[in-house]
Amino acid sequence: MKRSHLVPCGLGIALAVVLLLAVGVNSSTLLFLGVVLACPAMMFMMMKMMMPTNGSTKPRGDTTSSDSEQPHPTSHI
Repeated sequence: MKRSHLVPCGLGIALAVVLLLAVGVNSSTLLFLGVVLACPAMMFMMMKMMMPTNGSTKPRGDTTSSDSEQPHPTSHI
């Protein structure tokens, strides 16, 4: 998720909480929903952050070369 999306998402969540409190939803119910939804939201955000953004298929941390360039462990025999 891009940083430019975080501010509108945060404002949307804050507006939803204020509206639900104005309608009469208990704050304990909102807290419970926040705790229940926090885990899937964090999983979604972490998975999106792990995806390469430049179109390559290689993961970000993968700096090793291909297996064909590496000598075989038993090639010295």
